Amino acid sequence: MLNTTSNTLIKLAALVWYTGVVVLIAKSGTLFLEAAKGGADQLFILMAILCGIVIEKIKAKYLFREMCKPKNLKHRCFFARLFLMQP
Repeated sequence: MLNTTSNTLIKLAALVWYTGVVVLIAKSGTLFLEAAKGGADQLFILMAILCGIVIEKIKAKYLFREMCKPKNLKHRCFFARLFLMQP
């Protein structure tokens, strides 16, 4: 059985999230470049980018801020320890 700490699990989860962000930015960049090559209007491409940024800011403000409070992280660490101790 693997022995690990809750801090290690939190760091691994953050690494997965940040890696996902980098991959999504790379994919969206290539899609926007292909849209520009395909003859899409620059205004529509710019509006799509701005709408995506606004939606993500709203999600970060209302969804992720509550999940990342220290009280909630301590609660998650408790359940991570319980999960690791189970046979």
